[in-house]
Amino acid sequence: MKDMTMCAQRGDLEGLREALAEPGARERLNDVDYRGRSPLMVAVQANQPEAVAVLLAAGADSEQTDALHDTPLLAAAALGYGNCLTCLLEHGASATVLNRFSSTALMSASERGHADICRVLLEQTDVPPDHQNRLGWTALIEAVLLGDGGDAYQQVVKQLLDHGADVNLADAEGVTPLAHARWRKFETLSDMLEAAGGREQGVAHVVSDETLQAARSASSRQT
Repeated sequence: MKDMTMCAQRGDLEGLREALAEPGARERLNDVDYRGRSPLMVAVQANQPEAVAVLLAAGADSEQTDALHDTPLLAAAALGYGNCLTCLLEHGASATVLNRFSSTALMSASERGHADICRVLLEQTDVPPDHQNRLGWTALIEAVLLGDGGDAYQQVVKQLLDHGADVNLADAEGVTPLAHARWRKFETLSDMLEAAGGREQGVAHVVSDETLQAARSASSRQT
């Protein structure tokens, strides 16, 4: 008997199709491992888009969450796996679902500087660019506060602004994106935000490790 999860992880399409053809396979399609991961989630985390497509075509649940309450799409966005993300979207996966920190897939992608992922989500889904998580952070704030200010994050910020992100929406402490950018000494990002009408309000400060732990998705853990 073929191990569906192992085949998904390895991208063994022939083995995966054999596993799906076995008696009772459809009933086991969404079974999970000790980390609560379905074969679909394992395929996404291993960046195996062809295996993702096979599993979705067989009826895998694209909204099933793992032990960390992440869906496959949340994982794909956080990891920057664009082909997996596109496949999930083509099969109707929701881009507005929230992770356990009340953050969207767009926020996870913005935090990590995945500009291509952000573009797809902004252009092809109804994910709200101004959604705020438990700390009041938006995708724009995460790109500024948690990034390195480099080219990838500049692209993310431009895309967010081009798609209507509120340049002056402050976090729960009243700190605006421009205040964060200037505190971090990101000159290019500061110029971009100011040109878009950004105002410097609030007092930015060092973000503690505890706060980061509470804000960040753990979807970046791979198999």
